Amino acid sequence: MKLIFKIVGLLTIGILLCVGIVNIWTGKLPVSPGVSVPIAPLSLPTSTIVATDTSIIVPQIPKIDIPKVPQKVVTPPIPPVAPKPSLFPAGYDEQSILTKINEQRNQNGLGSLVVNPDLTTAAQMKVNSEASEHYFAHMSPEGHPFDWFIYQSGFWKPCWVLGENLIFSNTQADEYQGEHINGGFVPGLYFDLDGMITAWMNSPEHRENILQEEYTQTGIAVQKGTLDGVEVYFVGEEFAGAGTKKPVGNSCI
Repeated sequence: MKLIFKIVGLLTIGILLCVGIVNIWTGKLPVSPGVSVPIAPLSLPTSTIVATDTSIIVPQIPKIDIPKVPQKVVTPPIPPVAPKPSLFPAGYDEQSILTKINEQRNQNGLGSLVVNPDLTTAAQMKVNSEASEHYFAHMSPEGHPFDWFIYQSGFWKPCWVLGENLIFSNTQADEYQGEHINGGFVPGLYFDLDGMITAWMNSPEHRENILQEEYTQTGIAVQKGTLDGVEVYFVGEEFAGAGTKKPVGNSCI
């Protein structure tokens, strides 16, 4: 019987020792029945993760609306553009002459002429020739007819109808002046702008050019020069239009 008690006692002690070892291994130390105290584990983790919050919270600055102060824009004054000096008194320039010519055409039921740059160049070449060589005629001293100046300007439209009006006026009202009609000088009064148009319209040849229905393009030029020792203004106008004839070979039919 005593042997049995000894065996039971030894078994009990063995069981208690096993329980104690298990509790120590799992981190719990029995203190009293039903209570366990955690202890540090015997092994360390293979890696340690330390979470550190590095963000900084910056308080928001409230938005302040600053009222805009209107700025006064100061524009420097633009200097006035000096008008192109007129060679003739009372607006005697190319545009004024064209306006008067088109008024005559419109009053007679015809369309306005439009400026062709090549014809303007031809007109300028012609009046420059008159001013530099002191002559007044449709034929130059070298024997060049008026259409030679037109072709020299680069204008080339086969079978187009071409024409020319010329006139000159003294720079002063009390000096001799005139216009070229049928190879001779016809004296008259000093030509202002309206007087020049009137002189052309009173001449059958000049009037025919101004009111020629076939003409659709023109070029006008004015040049100052001398004629017979008197200071004058030369005016030239070139005309061009398609006409009714068409080029066939070397002819216009």
